[in-house]
This record gives sequence, C-alpha cells and structure tokens, in this order.
Amino acid sequence: MADDLGRPLRRTSPSVVESDPFWAAVRERHPGATLVLLPPELPGDEPPPVPLAEARDAVRAARRAWEVAAPVLEEYGDPGSPSVGWRSRPGGRALVTEAGVRGIGVDAGAAALREIAARLDRDDGGWRFDPGSRNGHPLLRATDGHAELRAEAGPGATVLTVATRPMAVAGQDRALLVEEAGSWR
Repeated sequence: MADDLGRPLRRTSPSVVESDPFWAAVRERHPGATLVLLPPELPGDEPPPVPLAEARDAVRAARRAWEVAAPVLEEYGDPGSPSVGWRSRPGGRALVTEAGVRGIGVDAGAAALREIAARLDRDDGGWRFDPGSRNGHPLLRATDGHAELRAEAGPGATVLTVATRPMAVAGQDRALLVEEAGSWR
C-alpha cells in the first residue's frame, strides 16, 4: 500500500503509539486493531501578511460593530471585560472579541439579540442578518462585509462575539492589534 503521495506505508515503532495517551488507550482497548498514523499535513502556501494599515482597518470595522452592540449587554448586567484574541479561520486568523452576561435567561437574552439587531440596522452600516437558533436557543448572526457578529441567548448566559474578517497578519502585528483592541469596553 502507498499513501496519497505514492510513498509506501511502513510500520512504525510501537513507542510512537505508547507515548501518545490517546493512541495508547485505543491500543489497550482494541489490541487487535490495525492503527494507521498519517504524517502531519504539509503546510500549504500561506498568503503574505496584510499590511498593518489594512489589518487596522479590519479591526476598526469590528470595533465599530462592538461599540454599537456591546452596550446592549450592559443594559442587562455586567458583561465584564471582553476577551480578545486571534482565532484560526479558513483564510487566516480573525481578531475575536467576546463578552457575555450571565443569568438573564433565554427570554431576556432574545430581547437583547433583537435590540442588537435593531441598533445595527439603525447604524446604517449595510448589515445583513441571519437570525436563527442553535439547540433551541435564539441565535443572531450578522455581517457588514467587514466584521462578523454572533450573539446567542442561552439559559446560562447571553454571549456576544464580534470578529474581523479572516486575514494573514504578521506575528508582531497580531500582538499589537490585540493590545489595541484590549482597550475596548
């Protein structure tokens, strides 16, 4: 047999399986199973990093959405300081800002989602809305083409998430942008 690159498959040392907690448990529970471990995928060609000015424009668009939507959470309770960080997405990484209000219930959370949508609509930023539900809980997804917003009303918390569009950003620029975005409140 051969892999998808035409290289012959070969046996590996048992220590590879034994040193990995997951595969060691699989081997212990199913000693007769044949395990096929594939080598890690080769990294694809990553796009060149966007200039810092372009990344800042994307962050500004997300901040504008945050400034319109986040005050709604404060009307229902104290969301605390938002978490800010980069998350991998198809096409790069997105700067994601997230906060939530605990214990307001699904009904009040749904009212908060409706108010967030109304404020974004009045903001005249060209927002497109995709309301729905997840596991029976109200869910609002929206985008203006530059930023993405997601808000979910659950029994434990109503959570607001705003993200930039995915993009390739150099490491030092990512750290700088997180620091700048960390001042959002």
